[in-house]
Amino acid sequence: MSAQEKIAKLQTFIANNPALAGVPFAIINGRQITPITALSMLQLNQEVPAVIAALATLGVDPPTLTNTDWALAEAYYQDLIATPAKAPKIYRLQSGMTLEEALRHIQARDAIGRSLVQSNVKLLEFMARRMQ
Repeated sequence: MSAQEKIAKLQTFIANNPALAGVPFAIINGRQITPITALSMLQLNQEVPAVIAALATLGVDPPTLTNTDWALAEAYYQDLIATPAKAPKIYRLQSGMTLEEALRHIQARDAIGRSLVQSNVKLLEFMARRMQ
C-alpha cells in the first residue's frame, strides 16, 4: 500500500472514528503517534518509513496471504465438497454461497476469496492456540 493510499485510509478512519483519532498507537523518535499525527506526518513527508512501519502494526495494511494460505483454504473447501453430507451455505455479508462458489472465489483469488482465505487463516490460528 503506497503512502497516498495510507493517507486516504487514515482520512477515512479519522472521519469514521473521531473518538479514536487521538489515541496513541506508536512511538516514533520518542514522540507518541496518533492517527491524526500519522496523517499529518505522511502529508508533510516526515518520517515516512517509520510512520508506515507503525501503521502496519496498527493493521492498516491488509494481511499478506501466502501461497500456502491459499492452497490450504482451497484444500479445506475441496474436502468439504467431497464430504457426503448436506452441504452447508457460507454466509458473508447477508448473502449465501455454496461451497462450490466459495471454492471458485478462492481459486480466482478475488476479494471474496481473500476474505475466505483470511477466515481459514484465523481458523488455523485458533487451532494453534487450542494446541498450546
